[in-house]
Amino acid sequence: MHHRLIKPTLLSVILASMLHSTAFAQQQDGVEPAQPQAEATAKDLDAVVVVGSRLASSRTEGPSPVVVMDEEKIEATGAISGDELLQAIPQVGDMMFSNTDTASNLNAARGDVGSINLRNLGTGNTLLMVNGRRMVPHPGTQTESLVPRQTANMNAIPLFGTRRIETLLGGASALYGSDAVAGVVNVILDTHYQGFQVQAQYGGSEDVDLRQGNINFKWGQWFNDGRTRATLVGGWTHRTDLPADARDYTANMDRRPLMEGTEFEGVTAFDDRISSSAWGAFQTVGNAAVRGPGGALITNGSGQFHIDPVGHHGCTAALDDGVCINSGAQSTASDRPLRFSPNHQRLIMGELDRMNAFGTLEHDLDDNFVAFGELAFYKARYHGMREQAAPLGAASILVSKDNYYNPFGAMYLPDGSLNPNRLAGIDAPEEGLDVRLASYRPTDTSRPYTVDDESYRFLTGVRGMVGGFDWEGALLYSSATTTDTQYGSISNTLFSEALSWSTPDAYNPFLGGNRDDWGAPADPARNQAAIDHFTVPVVRDSKATLFQLDTRFIREDLFQVPAGHVGVAFGGEWRRETLNDDRDPSFDGTLTYTNPMTGAITSDVLGASPSGDNSGDREVGSLYAEFAIPLVRALDLQVAGRYEHYSDFGGVAKPKVSLAWDIVDGMMFRANWSQSFLAPNILQMYSEGTTVSNTRTDYYVCEADIRKGTIDGVHRCGRSYSTMAIRSGNRDLQPETAETWSAGFVFQPRFLPESTRMTFTTDYFEIQQEDVIGILGEATHLALDYLLRMEGSFNPAVVRLEPDEERIALFEGTGLDPVGRVDYVDDLYINRLPRTTRGIDFGVDWRMATDTAGTFSASLNATRLIQMTQDSTDDEMRIIAAQEAGLIDDNFDIRNAGNLLGVNGKPQWRATFSGTWRKDGWGLGTFVNHIDGFESTGAVSNLGNYYPVPSWTTTNVWAERRFSGTDGFLDGLRVRLTVRNIGDRQPPLMPTALGFSSLHNALGRGYYLTVTKSFD
Repeated sequence: MHHRLIKPTLLSVILASMLHSTAFAQQQDGVEPAQPQAEATAKDLDAVVVVGSRLASSRTEGPSPVVVMDEEKIEATGAISGDELLQAIPQVGDMMFSNTDTASNLNAARGDVGSINLRNLGTGNTLLMVNGRRMVPHPGTQTESLVPRQTANMNAIPLFGTRRIETLLGGASALYGSDAVAGVVNVILDTHYQGFQVQAQYGGSEDVDLRQGNINFKWGQWFNDGRTRATLVGGWTHRTDLPADARDYTANMDRRPLMEGTEFEGVTAFDDRISSSAWGAFQTVGNAAVRGPGGALITNGSGQFHIDPVGHHGCTAALDDGVCINSGAQSTASDRPLRFSPNHQRLIMGELDRMNAFGTLEHDLDDNFVAFGELAFYKARYHGMREQAAPLGAASILVSKDNYYNPFGAMYLPDGSLNPNRLAGIDAPEEGLDVRLASYRPTDTSRPYTVDDESYRFLTGVRGMVGGFDWEGALLYSSATTTDTQYGSISNTLFSEALSWSTPDAYNPFLGGNRDDWGAPADPARNQAAIDHFTVPVVRDSKATLFQLDTRFIREDLFQVPAGHVGVAFGGEWRRETLNDDRDPSFDGTLTYTNPMTGAITSDVLGASPSGDNSGDREVGSLYAEFAIPLVRALDLQVAGRYEHYSDFGGVAKPKVSLAWDIVDGMMFRANWSQSFLAPNILQMYSEGTTVSNTRTDYYVCEADIRKGTIDGVHRCGRSYSTMAIRSGNRDLQPETAETWSAGFVFQPRFLPESTRMTFTTDYFEIQQEDVIGILGEATHLALDYLLRMEGSFNPAVVRLEPDEERIALFEGTGLDPVGRVDYVDDLYINRLPRTTRGIDFGVDWRMATDTAGTFSASLNATRLIQMTQDSTDDEMRIIAAQEAGLIDDNFDIRNAGNLLGVNGKPQWRATFSGTWRKDGWGLGTFVNHIDGFESTGAVSNLGNYYPVPSWTTTNVWAERRFSGTDGFLDGLRVRLTVRNIGDRQPPLMPTALGFSSLHNALGRGYYLTVTKSFD
């Protein structure tokens, strides 16, 4: 996949290594030696903060809305990692990439990854930069709204040593290129620090064994009379795991008792246990019925039977004192107590070790030019755990008639002795019957996994004054690798072997589950020899790289107009991005399993669909320009534009226009209009067909239940099955585009005394997204199949097997044509219809210094979403219209479209407040985080209402003592005690596996002691 594009030859030389430099130029607070200068020199070319523009401004608030978190605000959040810090920004939505997502499979971006989701527009729509340059994407991809997304990893940036984080709210592709749809997060590290500082922190949660600790350092030295400057920041973090059974509300996945007395009483959506368990359901191959002595059926007429604990309900044959056989398939209602609770084996948070290091070096070549460089390293190891998988319908597993424990097995063992485990007196043939695992999960095994992440970043460049322009050029190379090793996976081939052994070492699936706690894991000692035989590790290796050449030229006094100087910034960039995703041979087709029932070839990993290797690369060339034009006194215009050309889909050009008007001294009106874009990622375009499996409801089969009177609507239907989907890349995809405009006021009252500073901001924003990359998804395809079959046709994307006897019997008397199980759903990534997001941001910053009472400061940041809607596709509109007309049942939603606000992790309000007091080395502070309530469509009440998730507010408090001007070790020492979530607020209940959303956490009240020592 190599294409010709703008090459870094003459262009890169002329433009001196191409763009993107100090998009947010850095103002350094470090103490510099006084140096008299008649004019600007190389050392102070980066002395002015330019947020949302490459041009300097004397304004403390610019034309673009920006949220700035300095070191004090970062510390007040109590965050230990980048992803925790992002959750403290109200404009950041639900985090889909998170190291608390421990239930994800090998297809997900697991491990120590922290994503950004500004405005809830989706992962990948926010550009993450370090010191003004983009980061390499994390190589793992994660399905979000059924589409693979990529993101840079916030956890790869050291928090200690971060001077501030600037969050530019609003489209910024005209300045920074792709991904800057919702905005830009720029992390600025302390690159001019002098001295040596060490910090140690330790703490944990109050009533569980979660503990976290870190050791950090920051060093900076100026040499050669200040002409050479070096800094190095780094740290190591360790966190213990937090098992899901450590909290009452996560340990028990059947949360229906918590709903008693409410309109959700008895709603099964609050029972998140899974139906496939060690209490297995089986069927004889050939559907042969088996009868016992006297001719009584042990199976049903189709050879179906399942294993029950004695005493659950009646048995047709006893196996031992604790378990027995019952005829037929399991009942959705009466056999619900036999469901398995995976949280016995899951974690809320996995164990983590992380190391970060970031170094910078600057050297004044002369009084005009500075050479600079960056070198960063990140390494993390994450230990997680999840439950074992169950066989897929496309990969049937058989218990051989030779299996030592098969109750319908051969009458004689290979040595000629009588089989002690064949049921006496049955009418099965002497050679026995093979048995298919219809529903079975080996809960006596689990799947621990380890994720190793590494990333490197190397940057070198030169900046200086060239022909009256502030010029900079740089070369950047960065790579990120992930190795995800999942232990305990089951090889279908080896599992089948262990199910065919005729010795006592054979795997026995007829033992049932845990006999003391039916929903708990079974004892592995019962089948240890077989387990050791068929469990194998599977590995996914992924790597992403970024190579970039950039340059920029800035001049703030290009020429004079009556209202002042016109400024200009222009530059260019060339970059090459690669992605390589290498799946385990058991996944990618090297090692396969042949379905003994159909002959179909599939993955050799139990419960996993085939997933091929993916790789790709692209080259991107871009040019941009920006002008700052004073129109009249106190009215400034900013005009910017950028063109990017991609080797795989062509060119994109996006503009931006901003106005800033100082109405009166201290009152500014600002407005922005921009267009931005998100390029389709490599997997979305080039994936040869990723096979995934999810539990989906077969609505047409539910219609048969409705007509038989067994349920009153689809929302009561138990016809949910593991459904395979083949999702293919689309080389005709176009970039997602967005049009954003905002308008607001900045008020900085001048009537306050000099000791008091206050800033009020409020900004309205509206974002219109077009061509959002999505997919119809299995649920929508199944709903469309339901509708089309009611109209006499079918959906060709839903490929079904022929109906068996059980299905034919199910549809008998309903007037509906019987259908078989879904074999797979064929799907394709597409550019969907528009999405609209509107809202208002509010901000208040206040600081007051007194002579006797100390210094007080407070900050409020809040956002209110007004609208978030996704237009429906023609197929979705057709389904909705059929529900309204009564043609199909209306007790389910097409969740990809319609109103998205106030549902499923998209609250209307989010806000944070921080306050501090300091005096004579003492300090007190608080940080309050508020998340508004929302509705969860995962549960429908007995009155037809969605489940209301209540609001959640947590408060951190801290106290600090700083020692200075003292003799001995205490000089330069700072001690801080932080109590996180002092009210010990539990996360609001949700109908999810862990019982809460990723907007919330289960950490509870925690205590953290931080000791910092400075050596100057």
